[in-house]
Amino acid sequence: MASGEDAGLKVKPETWEGVAQFLDSVQGDAAGSIYGYTGPGKNSMTTVIGLLARLRTGWGADDKGVETGVPATTSGLSVACAKIVGRRIGDRWLP
Repeated sequence: MASGEDAGLKVKPETWEGVAQFLDSVQGDAAGSIYGYTGPGKNSMTTVIGLLARLRTGWGADDKGVETGVPATTSGLSVACAKIVGRRIGDRWLP
């Protein structure tokens, strides 16, 4: 959806609001620094995806969830995904 919007497609604001509501439903803590798959949880891969989606819905690098979530995803298999997030917000947390 975000890539389509970047390419010039129109995405209704209520669609992005639905994305934010879904992220709220799978967020595993109050800050939004960890994410589950179908409900609140703590999984490094879904956390990277959740953080990237939050960035696409308007969060910035200084939001608490991003500040605490990105460093927690920079180990193991999730490093590659964390680098994708890093490209979006800068690589200040990446090894």
